[in-house]
Amino acid sequence: MNHQPVLTAVFQPVVNLLNGDIVGYEALGRIAGRESEGFAPVAKWARETHRTTVVFRQLQRLSLRLGAERPPGTLLFLNVRLADQIVLEVPESDHRLDQWDAKLRDLRGLGAQIAIDDWGIGKADPLRLIQLQPHWLKIDLALTNRLGTQDCDRLLELLVRWVNPDTHLIAEGIERPDQIERLRQLGIRYGQGFALARPNHTWPTTVAVPDPTKRLTGLARTSLALMQASNISDASLALIEQSQDAIAPLFHRAVENLANWIYDTLMANRLGFTQRDRYQQVLERHFHQLTRGILDHSDIQRAQRIARAHQQYGVDLSFYVAGYRQLQAFIARSLREQRETTLAEALRDLFNWDISLVMQAYQELLDRDSLTGVLTRQAFWDRVNRDILTALPTNARWVLTVIDLEGLEEINDQLGHLAGDQVLAQVGRVFQEFMNAQYAFGRIGGDEFGLWFPYRSHHSIQHDLNSMQNHLTQRIPEISLTLGFAVLGYDGTTAEALYTIADRRLYQDRQPPQNFRA
Repeated sequence: MNHQPVLTAVFQPVVNLLNGDIVGYEALGRIAGRESEGFAPVAKWARETHRTTVVFRQLQRLSLRLGAERPPGTLLFLNVRLADQIVLEVPESDHRLDQWDAKLRDLRGLGAQIAIDDWGIGKADPLRLIQLQPHWLKIDLALTNRLGTQDCDRLLELLVRWVNPDTHLIAEGIERPDQIERLRQLGIRYGQGFALARPNHTWPTTVAVPDPTKRLTGLARTSLALMQASNISDASLALIEQSQDAIAPLFHRAVENLANWIYDTLMANRLGFTQRDRYQQVLERHFHQLTRGILDHSDIQRAQRIARAHQQYGVDLSFYVAGYRQLQAFIARSLREQRETTLAEALRDLFNWDISLVMQAYQELLDRDSLTGVLTRQAFWDRVNRDILTALPTNARWVLTVIDLEGLEEINDQLGHLAGDQVLAQVGRVFQEFMNAQYAFGRIGGDEFGLWFPYRSHHSIQHDLNSMQNHLTQRIPEISLTLGFAVLGYDGTTAEALYTIADRRLYQDRQPPQNFRA
């Protein structure tokens, strides 16, 4: 007769990576006396005895009963029926997840919080998260283990950008301090793993995290934003986070006033009531993220989103800034009346930083061609002239490439200019996919583009441009590129001289000169 093991549950803390506070506990099923072996013995015994459903239900009831003893105000992460402060976890790899949209909405309506578990081992589709809008998203340890690799970091950056601001990200399987630091930089605020706390039967309320006050760490990759945040300190960000109860009602009223002021001043004859409400929701999300107590690269992306929203709704930035100053004055006045002077000063510095980011993002939008998304003619030549000023004293070489689209005129003649504009937009997307920080693309004529980049070697240049040509041909077979080159210092020392040479070669050699040297 098989001996029936005694089931138990242990609880692994979910930790705020900034300050070490424990926000909840994930219930994990174990066999009593063999807790260190993890979940595998439970699953094996359940399969062998064909009692999988019974075992899981027993673990759920046991976890819920033991979990009731946790500290007040903390959450319990559990695959279980609804209860107060329970987070229902749904595996991201579950093949039925796409069919659960309506069910999850019903559960949220009943007061449950929803978590998507093990994200990254299923479809890992950010668009699905927009549809499901979970309260929590748990990033699988497979991705945590790959932190620092280009593909993983890029995926997590996109995740932070795409996910709903009300969705909290949790990284699973954290085992090293450097992983905690990297997650902070990426804008991921919560985590669990052995580097933070092991699963056990006790209820700690806080754990030690390395350098928990480095709230500006995530801006390290963006030197300009970090420099602009020089008046903001870790202490002021911590104060803002701790004062959420005091500032939340003020922000709700102030944002509503801001939306009303802009709407009444500028947009009453343009937008319907529905769009005005949507605009207010955009503002509320913006300020909710801004005051969360940490600054990182996602704040730069958030500023870009708010700039795009104002462009979309036709709001001139000067109106937004004027309304923003009114919001700032209202909150400062209200806090000073409550004798919260230090908090008012901390928010003032944060607001000033945020306005500078939004203005910078708005300017970047103005520098982009509305059809193709690449730099406008003026912005492109401004970039070229700036680089020339810094390159000439050091004899640095840069390459100007003039690109002409072959086949666009025929599309315009045969299908019309609307079809031609659609092709131009596709070309712009291809160029942006090819582009990195070293490349500057600009639309310098109707179907003429400029490419500006540091000189490397003839072989490297040919390889990159051939790759771009092949990529474009695969996407838009009707279009081909004709290229003309000029090298700073070899062909000229001004933008005008380089363009003259490159434009001439556009119709002559169609190849970079073979004898130029760095």
